[in-house]
Amino acid sequence: MRILAIDDEKDTLDFLREVLSQAGHEVSTAATAGEAMVYIQLTRFDAVLLDLMMPGLDGHQFQKWMREHWDVSDTPVVVISCLTDAQNKQQARIDGCFDYLEKPFQTRRLFEILDRLERGQTQGAGLEAI
Repeated sequence: MRILAIDDEKDTLDFLREVLSQAGHEVSTAATAGEAMVYIQLTRFDAVLLDLMMPGLDGHQFQKWMREHWDVSDTPVVVISCLTDAQNKQQARIDGCFDYLEKPFQTRRLFEILDRLERGQTQGAGLEAI
């Protein structure tokens, strides 16, 4: 899969790049939503891993931009965030996110989500109960 990981924490981006690349995925990383907007207009991604708490444009605002941008609105988004409250999870569901991982997350769980995406599943499991 071609994956774009967006997070302002360098350690998180480095970790995601390493584990996903080792699993055979092509990974691009962006430290800001603005940087991600450039990537997403140049490359078609199979999935986006999105942090919510970022300086400038936050993850919810970025998701809104993606939803309104015609050629990327169908790209599945998986939130990876330290925000664990119901309001942020509800907003992610409203935004159309595929799933929601709370930091710290288990790598196994991330790979389960990516496996569902690769199999063409259109509904995420982590947001159904919200």
